[in-house]
Amino acid sequence: MLFSLTSFAETVVEKVRIGQHGSMTRVVLESTKLVKPKMFTLPGPRHRVVLDFPAVKFKQSLSSVNKPPKSLVTKLRQGLFKPGTVRMVLDVEKTVAVTMFTIPARRKYKHRL
Repeated sequence: MLFSLTSFAETVVEKVRIGQHGSMTRVVLESTKLVKPKMFTLPGPRHRVVLDFPAVKFKQSLSSVNKPPKSLVTKLRQGLFKPGTVRMVLDVEKTVAVTMFTIPARRKYKHRL
């Protein structure tokens, strides 16, 4: 049996950035492989968007992510939720409608979520 080491390589979220476009806030994660986390929202009193990833590593500390003025995201954090699942939590100002999509790697960009 032959296996490629790259097929077992851990997925790394290399960059996280937040952009503000009018009343919409966009959060972009760039990763070494395409990721499709399970996503759900939690209502108040502390509104949150939760993303559960299968075994990823965050290269960047989420506390260092720049949040633009008027961003709906107030705080980001991540950690091991259970074996094999890394959870990312975004605290948001109010109840939000979330659209999640992926963009494949292209040119200078890695895979984006």
